Amino acid sequence: MDCCPLDSRPIPARQAGTPDEPRFEPGSDPVIELYKQHVDRTLLVENLRHTHDERARRMQAFLRALDSLRGHARGGREEGPE
Repeated sequence: MDCCPLDSRPIPARQAGTPDEPRFEPGSDPVIELYKQHVDRTLLVENLRHTHDERARRMQAFLRALDSLRGHARGGREEGPE
């Protein structure tokens, strides 16, 4: 059985705002605006000021603390590898 070669014809780009894809202006999507009310963007900006390595270390420290709290909540302290 012969395999069909990939079609080399260009695929036409869809234009934003076509009937199958409504166009939204920035700040006009009511769902996004609703979510933005409950997001503290100052924390996001502060976190983005750190390097990738610093953010990874902070996340690891947070996860270690969370694991410790979970151990205490179970009635005993779970020791993890250090």
